[in-house]
Amino acid sequence: MSEPTFYRRLKKNLTVRIRCGDCTEAMTLDDFYKEHAPNRHGLDKRSECVFCFGGYDWKRGEKHRRSNWTHMIECLKSFVKRNCIRETPAETPPELPICG
Repeated sequence: MSEPTFYRRLKKNLTVRIRCGDCTEAMTLDDFYKEHAPNRHGLDKRSECVFCFGGYDWKRGEKHRRSNWTHMIECLKSFVKRNCIRETPAETPPELPICG
């Protein structure tokens, strides 16, 4: 797994509505990745995985290692699956036949 794979998967999911796994605030994945995680939770996407809230990190200059990209891709997939806001359509009552 590689950097282009990560960014392709991230781009595909940017508009998905999620809840932050830490504070349960609702937002898009784009807002979470670019603003919420760095500003609200102090996570630095250049040196730690924002999707597991810093549970996996790397030294400066090591982000481009294959093992780090593999972790971030798998972590992104599980984060979206776990925190996605599932919107179910409202149920409409069945139409009753009208007898005349």
